Amino acid sequence: MEEKDIDKLLREKANSIDDNKYNYKVNVDEIKLKANSKRKGIVLKISVISTLTACIIAFMVFTISKKFLFSNNKVVIQGNNEISEKFRNEDIIDTVVYDKHEKIFTDEFPAFIGIIKVKQVEQKGIVDDIPITIVKSSIIDSLYINEKYKNNIQDTLDFYILSCVYEIENIPDNINQFVTSDYGVDKKDKYLKVVQNDLLKDIAYPEIEKEYIVTLSVEDEKYHINNISKYKFYEYDENTKKVKIGNEWQDIDNKYVVW
Repeated sequence: MEEKDIDKLLREKANSIDDNKYNYKVNVDEIKLKANSKRKGIVLKISVISTLTACIIAFMVFTISKKFLFSNNKVVIQGNNEISEKFRNEDIIDTVVYDKHEKIFTDEFPAFIGIIKVKQVEQKGIVDDIPITIVKSSIIDSLYINEKYKNNIQDTLDFYILSCVYEIENIPDNINQFVTSDYGVDKKDKYLKVVQNDLLKDIAYPEIEKEYIVTLSVEDEKYHINNISKYKFYEYDENTKKVKIGNEWQDIDNKYVVW
């Protein structure tokens, strides 16, 4: 029913009223004004309540999503994090520092120094502005174990590295802004290594079934590479007992593994 029809009905109803029975006149325009005001008030209240409800729901969804993303180590940038089974460290043609996070793990006293064999590599990508890869390993030889953690370190050890790799042809925009080189090479099966800080630029990226020397510290009950140690994470050769730092194979200097 249109508004003009409502006005007509109101006027007809008002005119049918016997004025002599009442001490006042019926003002149709006043009734209409009050009705409109009341209707607008109800609409306004509904609008305000709806807006507040929508904001609360949106905030709850954002909070839950944020907690879910980071507590479950979900990747929060787009990009192809798959690593080819043919991946080798020799396929890494450049390393960039994704330095967007102030926290650098450098102060913790080592919990473990030793030789491990990589059994599984789980690349997470960039999580909360930090490149992360989870490494599951078996312990080959313990060169040093902090007394505090002796009961926790047995035959296997899981730890994380503040590093990840991307195929050159699939570098996400978030990483691309840190790249300064123009790779004039065949990009197929070539990789870019991403690390969180300068101290990690020369570390190896884990390959399954290879052996490495590693120095680990603990934070929040999780093992991670100690950035300031001599032997952070480098390939180890069982036959020669040497470690590969950069492109050079070196003897292990025991003064850096006896604490």
